[in-house]
Amino acid sequence: MSDLPLNVSPILELSNDFTIQLRVRVETTLHAIIKQNLSSQFGRTADVLASFRESLAGVNMNDRAAVASAFDAARVPMTEYDQYAPYVSKFFQPTPCAHADVVDLLAPGLPLAMGMSSATSGKASKPIPKYMHYVRRGMQPGQAEIPKMPHITIWENPANQLAVRPVYCGYSKFAEVHGVEGGESERESGNDAITRIPCTTITGVMTRAKLGFLDWRRDHERLAEPVPDHTGPWGIALITNYRSMILTHAAFALAAEPLDTLSMSWATTFIDFVRLVDEEWEMLVDGISTGVLPRFAETEHVYTKIASVFKADPERAAALRKVGPPSQTTEGWTVKVWPKLELLIAVCTGTFGRVYPQVRACIGPNIPIRPPFYACTEATIGGPYDDRIPNIVKVSNMEYIEMLEVTSDNEDGELKSMWEVEAGKVYEPVLTTHDGLWRYRTRDAVQVIGFSPLDGTPLLEYKERRNQSMWIAQALVSQSDILSSISGVREFSDVEFTSWWDDRSQPATVGLFLEATPQTRSIASSVRDKILTGLLAANENFASGAKRGLPVRPSIRLLAPGTFREFKTWKGNVTGAGATQIKLPIIMLNQKDHEFLLEKVIGGVE
Repeated sequence: MSDLPLNVSPILELSNDFTIQLRVRVETTLHAIIKQNLSSQFGRTADVLASFRESLAGVNMNDRAAVASAFDAARVPMTEYDQYAPYVSKFFQPTPCAHADVVDLLAPGLPLAMGMSSATSGKASKPIPKYMHYVRRGMQPGQAEIPKMPHITIWENPANQLAVRPVYCGYSKFAEVHGVEGGESERESGNDAITRIPCTTITGVMTRAKLGFLDWRRDHERLAEPVPDHTGPWGIALITNYRSMILTHAAFALAAEPLDTLSMSWATTFIDFVRLVDEEWEMLVDGISTGVLPRFAETEHVYTKIASVFKADPERAAALRKVGPPSQTTEGWTVKVWPKLELLIAVCTGTFGRVYPQVRACIGPNIPIRPPFYACTEATIGGPYDDRIPNIVKVSNMEYIEMLEVTSDNEDGELKSMWEVEAGKVYEPVLTTHDGLWRYRTRDAVQVIGFSPLDGTPLLEYKERRNQSMWIAQALVSQSDILSSISGVREFSDVEFTSWWDDRSQPATVGLFLEATPQTRSIASSVRDKILTGLLAANENFASGAKRGLPVRPSIRLLAPGTFREFKTWKGNVTGAGATQIKLPIIMLNQKDHEFLLEKVIGGVE
């Protein structure tokens, strides 16, 4: 990073002034969260906060430093979802839950939505109450002490720019609360008003809020309504089928020559977008020529309305035919199709970095790539820092974030405040949030790259999930071990894959799933030996098992082309999260996910 300007290149140590400023900022956030949420049902009754409630006796609640000091002195333990599950379960009773039982549960009022996690870790999707009072106030927090929402680029593109954004925003599941004054409807049995709280992805909720479509009750009226500064109408965002939603977005985007921003969740979403365009190129271009929107699977509920605003443009179709599909262009296809393209918004770090070479080849060397955010269902942790270093995010000040040291053997170290972290070290973010989570473990591993030279905010690079591992040959094989084992194996370069605990024979071994392509169909048996050698080098305990004859060569199973896209659609429907928020994990732990992929196997490497 030495070639970057001084006002961008990360600094490696905080000055005293920056330390003081950073401490004031993060303690101000903590103070606001405590004042807001300690009176919630969880704040008043949870055992994990008992010592904190005691430590606040006699403390001036308007004194930021004193409240923050009491929080530290109480040694509030770190929490995980199990501590919140008994409270959250009140929303999901067999009949609509009572308002009195769930109001002020984790934070004041009722949630705006129940954020559904994508279940990447292998467990069931977790509903997280999301109160998001800043959304209800039009994205402008009404109190000065509450930090403003950061600029998150997947939710908004620069003014006067035209974007395509394939993000699923539909609501299919709801938690029902009865007895709410001014509720949205009345039960047939009486005047007991019910409020329905959507269970969905937070990206979908935030997209709705930023685009002005938060009122889901009017969705059926607004299917053909234009989305400000975007290529397609609102109805496309309500298509559940992943392939169909991507292709319908692509039809409107290809028709729009002035498009200058491609806004995708992940690098893999962009690759899916390009591959699907290639597969259906003639149909898409013919549709633009005739003005007849191609009809894709499971779009019946929106097709008539969105097709009514799809216009014929023979000249544009002729220009597209001259360029040709992506597979006929070696580099920079997107800038040939959209000459005004200025930006790709997509996460290209962590596991998504595997397809970065494909992404760069498609957009060419000059189009900047900006990460939209670093977030989980529980909170936004960071936002984009600088387009020249897209693998780095700047820590958000929306929530109170601490950092748990991760030792070299992946054990927990000390919990550090944001102004105590050190450049080069690996940490797990721990969250205390406006939505009522207290020292909540994310189980992510991030590396502090340095600090912003402008305000001292820590800069992070995402590394991996800490809790994704499998027990093989009396060793805990991690995500890092898997990635290390395939490093340098040509057949696994620049492609999506996942791994699983393959117990079809004994002893069990590491199983690998790849989609069949011309590159992967000809994998030699010796590749399994190379990967085994890589595992032995990466994991000492695994190597010790090898000396006792325990490990066997990893298995490689080939899946039908397009299986991973089908998996995202299926998983999105199962979780209610929508396909665009489903990530393909490096280690797949869920048995039902294994079964889905095993049904798509068309071959293997012997």
